[in-house]
Amino acid sequence: MNEFTLDQVKDAVVYDVNGDKVGSVEQVYLDARTNDPSFVTVRTGFFGMKETFIPLANAELSEDRLTVPFEKDFIKDAPNIGADGPIDHSEELRIWDHYGIDYSEGDRSGEHVGDPTDDDGDADGSSRLRKHT
Repeated sequence: MNEFTLDQVKDAVVYDVNGDKVGSVEQVYLDARTNDPSFVTVRTGFFGMKETFIPLANAELSEDRLTVPFEKDFIKDAPNIGADGPIDHSEELRIWDHYGIDYSEGDRSGEHVGDPTDDDGDADGSSRLRKHT
């Protein structure tokens, strides 16, 4: 399991599994249960008007270079949101599904976090990702 701090990832540049530059980290999303960074976004789309989510699971960080275990085209096909837009529960589910992550797994480590029926999880339809501001 990789442990990243907010300060380590917020200024990183994302590279794909082949070493191709994907883009600079725009936003860092924290797991609402653990408060740990679990996803980052990079700007994509025409004029960079969209932000595409990338999970930090199995990513490697070396100085300001964040290498993720996905190809650039696969990342670009991931669900995205409007820049500075909120994310809702249904969008989260689409993101997890795209990357083949079991939503019930919890945080980016793949461990189940907490009781799925508690008030700060996803059983009530609330979002598990929280944008760091």
